[in-house]
Amino acid sequence: MNIINHILIPIDFSNSAMSAIQYAIGMSKGDRKIKYTLLNVSSDKNQLTEVEYKLDQIASDLFEPFGIPCEVLVTTGLLADNIIQLKEKLKVDLIIMGTGGSENTNNKTHTVEILEKVNCPVWIIPENTHGFQLRNIAMALDENEWDSPAGLRFFHDIAKWYNAKVHLLKIDTENQIQGPASLKKESTMEYYLDNLDYHYSFPKNSDIEDGINTYVLAHQIDTLAIIPRIHAVHNPPSKGKLTKVLALHSKIPLLVID
Repeated sequence: MNIINHILIPIDFSNSAMSAIQYAIGMSKGDRKIKYTLLNVSSDKNQLTEVEYKLDQIASDLFEPFGIPCEVLVTTGLLADNIIQLKEKLKVDLIIMGTGGSENTNNKTHTVEILEKVNCPVWIIPENTHGFQLRNIAMALDENEWDSPAGLRFFHDIAKWYNAKVHLLKIDTENQIQGPASLKKESTMEYYLDNLDYHYSFPKNSDIEDGINTYVLAHQIDTLAIIPRIHAVHNPPSKGKLTKVLALHSKIPLLVID
């Protein structure tokens, strides 16, 4: 049974959006049956026909040669609001979207807005990403308990589906972590990741973002995953500060499971 049946890809025809498409197509090659919907939210109703034609061309040129089902959808309004509605209507399991990044963490980009408003896993693909690859996936851990095991199950299934090696990464900012037992969530982690090839890493660095980036580069991590509590129900929700920083600055794909 597929863990991902339907992927939604917001498209604005930018270079980063095209990188996201190529990445998504790579996910589906082989025996993985995934349906895709390309979405464009236009501000000009007079351009809807032209935009739909461009999306049809992308579907025809890039998806059809691999026999991958792909539909196109053009709407008007606000991107996040449209995605919220379509997530339930189309039974979307995952959103894949490109990003050009931003040095200013206060920028209200479409990526940040979707992370804040849409309760769905989002795979963010930087503009310079060269196709799909998932040999090593790292999960950035924090001190909080899980709000729900659903995110951890999704992470497990993605890693298992692609036979990826898992790096459980916690940056030791105060030189106090003695090992996995130091983490509140260790027993939950081990229960849900039982049959994966995984290990813990606790690199020391006073700056969390720099510590993550250094580890990612040194260990050839293909995707960084994070399970924030932006949409938490059972615990106080977080503001997702680290998630937003990583979404704007990450040089590798970022899988946000929330």
